[in-house]
Amino acid sequence: MSKKIVRGYQFAAEWDAHYPRQGKRAADAPPGYITLFSNFFLEGNFRLPATNFMASILHHYGLHISHMSLAGMVRVRHFEFLCRS
Repeated sequence: MSKKIVRGYQFAAEWDAHYPRQGKRAADAPPGYITLFSNFFLEGNFRLPATNFMASILHHYGLHISHMSLAGMVRVRHFEFLCRS
């Protein structure tokens, strides 16, 4: 599943996406890496690189992407779509 996400969402090779090994947790990401859950992409309609809109929202509220829940991600993306339309 995770390799399909890298190919399907066209992660750039220089992002060097890694997946936790068996028995590791998302919180065990090495320094310099962040953890993004597959549901962000599959159900939250999140894409990389993130839009400037998403970055601005996170910055405005003092949040990191890891603070976002799936429901919150969907709401921000819907809000962005409405603003753009």
